[in-house]
Amino acid sequence: MGNILNQNSVMASILLEDGEAFYKSEDSSYYDLADDNGYAYNKIAAWVTNQAGQKYIKTASIASRAQLGKVNVSATGTNVAGLYVIDGEFYTVGENVPEPESIRSKSYCYSEVNNVLVSNAIHRTGFATKEVRIATGLPLKQYFNNDGELNTNLIEKVKKSLRPLAQPADSEYELNVQDHIIYAESLAAFVDWMVSDEGEIVNEVKNGVLVVDVGGGTTDISFINPSNEVYMPGSDTVKTGVLDVFKKLKQLIANEYEIDEEHIRDDMLDRAIRTSKFNVRGNEKECHELVIKAKKHVAKRLNNFIDELVTGTLDHIIFVGGGAEALREQLLNLDEYSEGFVIIPPNPQYANVKGMLKCMTYIDA
Repeated sequence: MGNILNQNSVMASILLEDGEAFYKSEDSSYYDLADDNGYAYNKIAAWVTNQAGQKYIKTASIASRAQLGKVNVSATGTNVAGLYVIDGEFYTVGENVPEPESIRSKSYCYSEVNNVLVSNAIHRTGFATKEVRIATGLPLKQYFNNDGELNTNLIEKVKKSLRPLAQPADSEYELNVQDHIIYAESLAAFVDWMVSDEGEIVNEVKNGVLVVDVGGGTTDISFINPSNEVYMPGSDTVKTGVLDVFKKLKQLIANEYEIDEEHIRDDMLDRAIRTSKFNVRGNEKECHELVIKAKKHVAKRLNNFIDELVTGTLDHIIFVGGGAEALREQLLNLDEYSEGFVIIPPNPQYANVKGMLKCMTYIDA
């Protein structure tokens, strides 16, 4: 899976396995695809069925790495998979892109790079030849204005930015979206916690919950009241996330092994966090304790922000996002809270995108 079948063909879906097919209801004109276009990965979700007719949600992730120009070519000089064209410009998308364009600015959500990455998600999931409706997300403080009203200007700007979509350079199929819905990311994660895959209410808010979406550079905190509404004074966005783990770990490794910080790349830090190994002048070093120290540092920073919003009657704090997975152990062991008060769902990095898909199915069908 995941390879080009032949020139001018659609890409094999990274979502489907043998015997599976995409699902849409009989009264729907479109297939639904949710795309949580994050700083490190585009997390994607869609409904599929197996040979027994069972319906369920499938998820996958694609590296959010796109670089302007044709940066990778085959040994024969032909184009490679992951090449897209938009407004006469080429973009190369893939994990091996050496110098990806920055996607950390506020304007990323309506940028050409985002267009390319969404197009790549549609192509890689196998929806290139289907009538597709997509959902994407915005952080809470971008989705709403300061007065709590929908930020309709930004929402429309994001929708417009995906018309037209970037096109795969070597495909005869023209990628289009028939409809585009935008959700507040942390609220989508709340829906994923509250609603089962079958559309049944499985969790209720008695006094209020905090949904904490730990992302790359920022963390969204949404206070949900018993009416399932957002209490804006109890919600916030803070500039702390997984990238702060990288930043702290870089400082610790530099001090421990006497290395200039500028020589420590993000991919080296990513490997250190995943494997607890760091290569120093050709020697593999164990850095587990440094990784734990960096994670504890960021978890404590997050807790300091969250603690100001926690009331005595709160039901739960629900941590979601890629940062919740990375900091799972540290967040579950925060000393201030009783057992069961802090919740991290399975695969929290997919909570937003699964919630978006459930909203499409059970709210905006």
